[in-house]
Amino acid sequence: AQGEPLPAVVPTLITMEETAQMLGISLANFKKQEPYLPFKRKYVGHGVRYRNTDVIKFILSDDIAE
Repeated sequence: AQGEPLPAVVPTLITMEETAQMLGISLANFKKQEPYLPFKRKYVGHGVRYRNTDVIKFILSDDIAE
């Protein structure tokens, strides 16, 4: 939401494992849920990365679609 400050973090690209850990779920569960999450994929070589700021915004959002 506009006007709400986000935590001061350095924007970086994180792996699937790090993303799952931030969300508090297993890697296998994250891989199942990943198509339904609002994160944009970034391809680095053959690997998939996500923006840590997108993950933090998702965690802090109140309106999670069920």
